[in-house]
Amino acid sequence: DDQRRHQGHTQVHSDLLTNGGPVRVICPLGDGATVACSSNGGTLWVYNWREGREVSRMRCGEDGGGRGADCAVLRMCVAREDGGLLASGDEHGKMVLWDLHGPRMATEARLHQGAITGLNWDAESGALVTASEDTHLMVYDIASQTVVDRTKPASFTCGYGVPSTALELAGVGKSKLLLVGGTDGKLRCWSRDDGGLRRQCTLLCNSAQPSRCLMAHDGWRAVVATCPADPVLCCGNPGRGGLLLFDIRKLSDSGGGSALLAEHRARGFGLATASQEAPPGSIDMALAPGRNGETVALCCTDGVIRTFNLDMVAGGQLYHATETDGGAQDLEPDWNFDIVAHHDGGRYPPPYPCAIACTDRCFVVTASTSPSLSVWRRSAVDEPYGHSDYVRPPQPKLVLRSRCAPLKLAPSTSTGAQAFGFSYGTTLATIHDSLERDRCRSAHHVVA
Repeated sequence: DDQRRHQGHTQVHSDLLTNGGPVRVICPLGDGATVACSSNGGTLWVYNWREGREVSRMRCGEDGGGRGADCAVLRMCVAREDGGLLASGDEHGKMVLWDLHGPRMATEARLHQGAITGLNWDAESGALVTASEDTHLMVYDIASQTVVDRTKPASFTCGYGVPSTALELAGVGKSKLLLVGGTDGKLRCWSRDDGGLRRQCTLLCNSAQPSRCLMAHDGWRAVVATCPADPVLCCGNPGRGGLLLFDIRKLSDSGGGSALLAEHRARGFGLATASQEAPPGSIDMALAPGRNGETVALCCTDGVIRTFNLDMVAGGQLYHATETDGGAQDLEPDWNFDIVAHHDGGRYPPPYPCAIACTDRCFVVTASTSPSLSVWRRSAVDEPYGHSDYVRPPQPKLVLRSRCAPLKLAPSTSTGAQAFGFSYGTTLATIHDSLERDRCRSAHHVVA
């Protein structure tokens, strides 16, 4: 309460960020307040930001207390409608199912020889679909705990030997469309039905490899976040990356030119305060419904959070897909927001946003390489506040609600750089300052 009154948000101390390092993946569990987080050091934990506490811990990273904590988890997804079953895929190709009611490990299987870079749950078939750097696609049935389908690009065909980077499922019923990104800057489309897995076509991504692929809420638009592709696989001229919007109803073998609706090409650092250490392009993305029913994409792009209204194109015109549309339209961001300037600035190396997720319509969870984990509320211009005659000053696009931070960063005596130290964190110092001000104010009133 003292922190909320003094700072407007709650800062929570966490040794998980100290032991595990920056959060790499954030997976909402469906209740609007609980998220599963995976750190670079191998830590896997569930955090409830409304309660400000760790709910459970499955892997302990450098602590050595958990199984399989020798590598980082790269992908996670919910594998049951009630959110009680979590699937994870790590750098060694291992897929694990976690029962969050225990918590306990329900199933463990080594599905790939390379890192799992795509993991999705098909609710209609009850199966998990995985993609990996070893180029294989696998379908794992949860009930029978067996691989029921697998494939990879045939020798000397498009995609042969190209590591996968992202995966998304589209379609309803038994027929599914698999969108698989590759390090060569292409998005390959596979179909799955009773006849197995078959490749259908390939979409070009401007020589930028897909880092995240998600389906919009309408079910026919694929949103692809991209970063620079492998220079060897794209003839030495990788694109900078950005955001692409495809219409999957227009897929063909012509390279995806007709299917590309709109695109945004990253141009560098959008804000002067953005970290120059941030990787180019979009390294993570989340989709959320807007207040007026539109689909909004929030991307970790060029060191800031960049937001796009996918129903609008440059010039503020509403986009309607027609059969006669030709060429991709420009997709410009609505706004940019630096999440590290006010709370994580002044550190070396300069931190930058590295993961993002949306828990519901209003709240966004972000992670930075500081490391930190923050919860933000999306503000609105027409949001009611106070008396009807009160003119509220302009509000930031994101308002901080809760921030989970590690132990205080203390300067190293040998290198001068900042490192983790076992001293009191800023949370305790802030509480002491607020309590001291309250005591002085109360004493002043008593004397008066």
